[in-house]
Amino acid sequence: MGSTLTTPIFELYRQQFNLSDQSIAIIFAAYVAGVIVSLLVSDVAARRWGHRAVTIVAVLVSLVAALFFLLAETAISVGIARVLSGISVGLCTATLTTMMRASLPATSAAICASVGLATGLACGPLLAEVAILWLPDPAHSAFWLYLPFPTISLLLMSMLRPTRSLMHLRQFPVPETVSNSRRVILSTATLCCAFALNGYYLSLVPSLLQRDLATTHPLAVLAVTILLAAAAMGQALVRHVSVRLVEYIGLALLAIGSMCAAILIYVGNGPAFIICTGVLGLGHGMTTSSSLAALNTAVPSDRSATATVRYYIFGYLASALPIIGLGWLSDQLGLNIASITFFLLEFFFILACYVRLVYLTRPAAASHVVAGVIQNNVKD
Repeated sequence: MGSTLTTPIFELYRQQFNLSDQSIAIIFAAYVAGVIVSLLVSDVAARRWGHRAVTIVAVLVSLVAALFFLLAETAISVGIARVLSGISVGLCTATLTTMMRASLPATSAAICASVGLATGLACGPLLAEVAILWLPDPAHSAFWLYLPFPTISLLLMSMLRPTRSLMHLRQFPVPETVSNSRRVILSTATLCCAFALNGYYLSLVPSLLQRDLATTHPLAVLAVTILLAAAAMGQALVRHVSVRLVEYIGLALLAIGSMCAAILIYVGNGPAFIICTGVLGLGHGMTTSSSLAALNTAVPSDRSATATVRYYIFGYLASALPIIGLGWLSDQLGLNIASITFFLLEFFFILACYVRLVYLTRPAAASHVVAGVIQNNVKD
């Protein structure tokens, strides 16, 4: 929640500190830098001190980040607060995902992790919008509203028993094959597409809707919330559907939504763009949950934590690096041109992932058919 709380406030920061689109993108990327740094150390820290201890530290860092936001009076102080917020999210993300993997089946763990993440992200913009509409000094008061949440989380985590190291949990070996390696690469690529969309919406879409598509501030924030809420809904609805089918549908929705979004930005239709966001959100959620489930299935249990960390590092890099480039392009050519460029690139990357998925799944299906024919011949 804390990571998306700033999304509606970015426009206030732009006016207060006279920032450009690229400066906003850099402040957003500062959060990602914090996430990546903490992801790199979270696995080692969890093995040494336990997952419960790492999660408690993450919540404490989240409280410190909120205090920095409350005291922020310059763009640099906002950037520092974003780094701290990213450190908190990074420590929680991989640690909690690994804990769920240890106590739940692979698919259920992926869905629970994805739905929980998306739900928390969706609540952040709504909380900030409450402060913007009804409270004075919303850039600071939004974080007063946020403070009870990490405080309650800290109390709940302190009541849990320390978790055992994953080395002592029951493991189910997964043979390491070329097919599994290719599956991990595809899962990471599809996650990057979804996270790039996430970064774009959290950093630049509210400004796009207000400045170029002539919508109000509440509707601009609603678009971000729709994306994240639809992502959570998409992950929850496909719980009992096969991972492969979910991937096909999710990538198709992302591709269709990306092309429609580019067209709607070009014609300047803000309300239709917000509706299209719902399609993108469903595709985002289905793609994220299915790629994480496929990763959990392909990676041996003893390498789960390391694979999860690498998986999220690539995802968060994809949410930051393209946005910095889009911020620069926006300052040069305008935010609408930069946004159209983003969605066209997103479309072609998703299309490449879809083709790769078809290529990887066809041989598997063919091998099952051949195996069945051979087995029948042997019986005869």
